Amino acid sequence: EALTMKGDFLSANFCVRDGNYFAARMRLPVPLLGLPGQALMYTVWAALERPDFEAYFDAVRTNAQKQGARALARLINRIAGFPDTFGLMGMAFQQTDGGGPYLLLDPKQPDGRDNHPLAIEQRQGASLDRILELYAGQNHEMRASLPTA
Repeated sequence: EALTMKGDFLSANFCVRDGNYFAARMRLPVPLLGLPGQALMYTVWAALERPDFEAYFDAVRTNAQKQGARALARLINRIAGFPDTFGLMGMAFQQTDGGGPYLLLDPKQPDGRDNHPLAIEQRQGASLDRILELYAGQNHEMRASLPTA
């Protein structure tokens, strides 16, 4: 209800900057190798074009999200453990589970950063060791608490 498309606005899930830039919280899954259906789920910000932002906001506001409705989106986070991820393009897919859209990165980037390691791991999956390495890169070291064989 308080969202404004003019000036600046920030909430837990939506952001408007200078009335010209629009972003939404999204989920960026990285599947775990050997564990079907399980994924490391990053919560990220992604920029949308204004019409797509407005459509998504309206769908959330009216509880009318459509599974698989999609829009072009640009990742606007830098994720530790990868070469610069800021600006990677992908597709945002609405979900009906109450969470934000899934952001699936495009392996072919308009700026030439094709086959970015994050896009590859998102498509192929990552090992448990790699996931633990990524968590450690976010200051969440968990290896010491794992049981030893």
